Amino acid sequence: MRAAWQSPNFSPSAVTDEDIAAFERRFQVTMPDSLKAYLQTCSFDFEYLSAPIPEDGLDADTILDPDYECSPVMLEITPVPKNDPLAPLSMHMEGFRSDAEEAFVSASPEDIHDMIPIGDWMAGAGTIVLDLSRPESEADIYDEDTWSIRWFDHEELDWKALSTT
Repeated sequence: MRAAWQSPNFSPSAVTDEDIAAFERRFQVTMPDSLKAYLQTCSFDFEYLSAPIPEDGLDADTILDPDYECSPVMLEITPVPKNDPLAPLSMHMEGFRSDAEEAFVSASPEDIHDMIPIGDWMAGAGTIVLDLSRPESEADIYDEDTWSIRWFDHEELDWKALSTT
């Protein structure tokens, strides 16, 4: 991330192995190495960024086509501040879990236990989670049902359909 975004808003991360272990114990999850590396790479306090996203969706052919038409989309990401760096992630985790039954009508806390909220699509269109039940080693760029990053559309959420994919 540091190499791609040159900004005074970034500084070396303050997240330690002990911070991650405490988070994992508290929420009874095991973070994948990629999330640990992300959290330990740099610190930042902002929550919004604009990213070019393919206009017709995120299928593999679109993602891999360098000439595809993209539009800027606002994403909300969980900040990793210098002081108490995992506090925002912990707060989002608590809120996501406590709201499960209300937001996901037929979901139980067990259904979302392996999900870590990492942001919000289009800054309000639904939560983006890292689904730990989908191993990174089994991800297939051509099969979105294997992707570990998932989006829960706040307007069209059908938990039963989502939980079977």
